[in-house]
Amino acid sequence: MPNTAFISAIVPTTADARPSLPIPKFVDWHLTLADLVLQDDLGAPVNESVHVYGYTMNNHKLARGRIYHLYGPFQEPVSGQAMIRHDQTAQSEIGTHSINRQEIAGKASISSYGKVIAFEYNNVHNSNGQWNLTVIAAHELAIPVIIYWFGYYTPESAQWKYIRHDLMMSFSGRLVGKDPETGRFIVNVIDYTVHKTCAI
Repeated sequence: MPNTAFISAIVPTTADARPSLPIPKFVDWHLTLADLVLQDDLGAPVNESVHVYGYTMNNHKLARGRIYHLYGPFQEPVSGQAMIRHDQTAQSEIGTHSINRQEIAGKASISSYGKVIAFEYNNVHNSNGQWNLTVIAAHELAIPVIIYWFGYYTPESAQWKYIRHDLMMSFSGRLVGKDPETGRFIVNVIDYTVHKTCAI
């Protein structure tokens, strides 16, 4: 079954990677901890701890106190701990220097595919058309339920009838924060596609 959410993010590591098995192998899964830098309501950086599983050679495993760009499936197991999976070809070391977290806050990009379980149009009486569509979508596997804010990318009112419950949609956007009440991740949408067939 395919993964339904992928993330591209710059993350500072907070621990050295360790192998998933006690017996060393030439290539193996390694686990480390990193910070996914989100934003609060005022745009200030907020660190979200994330597990990083990398399939790498031992001499390419992630090291503590460094900055990496990672790309891979984004998941959230039952434990509620966010997780990024990647392999050696999808990691780049940016450096060992400290990074200005304000510069990377809310900049991780997400591409996903999910089922609409709720949606709402806000500010619909604004004559300037500055509406905001909010979609809550569920994803396969261990993917979290994600809140999608459309903002400037909200469809015109003539298109609203095409957004409905149980609809399958693809989303692309920036992972900007977490909802304080539900703990769900929030994505600012920059592109989307409505799929009229197929369901989770």
